[in-house]
Amino acid sequence: MSVATIALRAPLVLVPGLGLDDQLRKKAESSAGLPPDVSQIVHDLNELEGGAAVSVSPANGKYKPSLLVHTRAYRVRLEVTNRGTGYFVKHIDPLRLADHARLARSCLLVRPPAWRMVFELRAVPEGSDAQWQDLEQAWRSLGQAQRQQRETPSFSEAQSEFLETVDRLIDATEEITTREEREAAPFPYQRLTTTGGKRSSAPQSVYEFHLIGRELPPTGAIVRLQGDTETRGKVNRAAGSSVTVRFDQPVSWERLPARGALELIPSNVIFNKQRQAVASLRTWGARNAGLLPAVVEHHVRTIPATTAQPHEP
Repeated sequence: MSVATIALRAPLVLVPGLGLDDQLRKKAESSAGLPPDVSQIVHDLNELEGGAAVSVSPANGKYKPSLLVHTRAYRVRLEVTNRGTGYFVKHIDPLRLADHARLARSCLLVRPPAWRMVFELRAVPEGSDAQWQDLEQAWRSLGQAQRQQRETPSFSEAQSEFLETVDRLIDATEEITTREEREAAPFPYQRLTTTGGKRSSAPQSVYEFHLIGRELPPTGAIVRLQGDTETRGKVNRAAGSSVTVRFDQPVSWERLPARGALELIPSNVIFNKQRQAVASLRTWGARNAGLLPAVVEHHVRTIPATTAQPHEP
């Protein structure tokens, strides 16, 4: 987690945006934790002794560059006024898991002398300053520090050995669990039909294969025509002496031999996902940068004390 504390020189003044009261009333009907009215916002912000957790949200098609300011139960989106004297409160939303995940990666702890609210733009006190440039610069510096940390990581010997062991474990598990599929005999078929009952020259995705013998590939197995790497499909149904296969891509009737064989394809999706996870740990791309030290060496971050209290018993 990357955190930077910024103490501002002047209070921050908020102005409720148009329709904020109605927005708050509607959202409060379905979401707990929202303030009873907009004036409560500055009270809740001023109660945050350590400062308000803030992230800078870039401009998109819906919003201008803005601040996402978090209380203990909800967040507000603030857009700087044209003259840079304060902020319009554009939106208010309850805290979601995505907010917690974003704050866990990085945030600013913003500590103005006070948070204040006026209810129309002309009531903003003369000389007020949103200090937007200071906040934007602090956010950029925080991002640069994060990138530098990622560019110069170092693994302990124990961490390197752990990752190599996991790599070998994935390879061995794949070898063992897919051996039966790789060594399985093909399933010869004597004829095939389209599931709709009508033969067509147009490519189709689903065909029924009438097999020779009693052995059938299991339902859900990944198969292909023997020797044809581009006819990958999944067995949707296996009953009697026939199997129904849905191919990943439509296949023309002319391409399918009248007599041939199906063969099993070992699925490596799970193992590839596991390798991707190990690769993200090697490049420090995991969302939780403390995961590897915690798992290997049992090093965990100290959980800071909080004055937060539950809203409900």
